[in-house]
Amino acid sequence: MIRFSFPRLSAPTSIPSLSLGLMLGLMLALGVAMATPSLAEEKQAASNPAAAKGGDPKALDDLDRPIGSATAPLTVFEYSSLTCSHCAAFHKDILPKIKAAYIDTGKVRWVVRDYPLDGVALRAAVAARCADPAQFFTLIDLLYNEQAKWAGDRDPQTAVMRYARLSGLNDDKLKACNANDRVLNQILAKRQVADTNFKIQSTPSFVVGNEMVVGARDYATFEAAINKALAAAAPTPAPTAPKPAP
Repeated sequence: MIRFSFPRLSAPTSIPSLSLGLMLGLMLALGVAMATPSLAEEKQAASNPAAAKGGDPKALDDLDRPIGSATAPLTVFEYSSLTCSHCAAFHKDILPKIKAAYIDTGKVRWVVRDYPLDGVALRAAVAARCADPAQFFTLIDLLYNEQAKWAGDRDPQTAVMRYARLSGLNDDKLKACNANDRVLNQILAKRQVADTNFKIQSTPSFVVGNEMVVGARDYATFEAAINKALAAAAPTPAPTAPKPAP
């Protein structure tokens, strides 16, 4: 079982991304004791090069909680950290407009992926992923809206749990989720995939079609990027056969 102890943090902010090795070093400096993979896990990764590299970076897995139609022509991937103030601003001010214009209308499927910048964000991400999938967005919206209250708390893990209980996640379920480290390791592995494939430099970052949108930009920036990607994803109409001469 992985145990975390958290120091008191200053106000959350967006910082440049770190390599996975530096990320682990930062977590150790924060008092986060990371478990090393078992020999069996190392052998399994070594025998499966695709898995070691993360495979298709856009393939969904059991930790993904997409919203929007599964048949939407475009899937957007958001990489964010729950202690990032710019991510909180995006979720409060911009995402609701995108949801109304594109997600609710069946044009876009939206996938939030964790890119934790510190141990507090990592532990909060684990709690969110352990909650009922149907309550995932409700919980992360709550965590972003209340970020200033819990992220700098003297005991952020307990503070996060107060919010997680509102989503139906109880202490026993979270302890069971933490006990096998699967969710935590999967979050860190997906962060590494994002580093390798999308060269994430800061949070939030968004994969929109074949382009990146970096930062909590204004709605017009996302509108332009999404419309461009939708146009590129639209099927090319078949050529019309010429009408026979009369």
